[in-house]
Amino acid sequence: MSGEHLVLVADPDRDSRTAIARALSEAGFRVMEAGDGPYALRQAFSDPPSAVVLSLNIPLLSGIELTKVLRAASDMAILVLAENPSSQLAVRMLEAGADDFLAAPVQIAELVARVRSNVRRLERLLVPVQRTSDPYEIDLVRTGPLAIDPNGHVVLKRGEEIQMTRIEYLLLAALARRL
Repeated sequence: MSGEHLVLVADPDRDSRTAIARALSEAGFRVMEAGDGPYALRQAFSDPPSAVVLSLNIPLLSGIELTKVLRAASDMAILVLAENPSSQLAVRMLEAGADDFLAAPVQIAELVARVRSNVRRLERLLVPVQRTSDPYEIDLVRTGPLAIDPNGHVVLKRGEEIQMTRIEYLLLAALARRL
């Protein structure tokens, strides 16, 4: 799972950044590094990562602003590290779009496990849409655990039919076709 996933480590402290990057690399992730907010944004937009490990004290762009921009642009996992964290700060960061919030300094093994967990969750959520290719089969639109029959107006979740109103079905079918 890890080898195909890119993780951006954004931390102004070179030693901390290098230690995190090395541990993620040893765990099988591809890693890129950034020491400031604007460079982290350029990295994230030029080669979108599956996850970002973001130090809250990143310079030149606040950690909360960087989190908001990254969240608005992507579904990537965002893990925030904060020195002297408070529950209010954790709430602000999670509401800004962070997926996880940890106290720094962090135990590297725990951080790697949390990156894996977040990436694994995203993999399940972002399963690509698949259509049947056999002309004699019903053309089902598949996305994640759902199969949508556009001709019969039926939605199945893991083989079980889901009861929906007409509007719910039309909205779901329209969204699935756009994937």
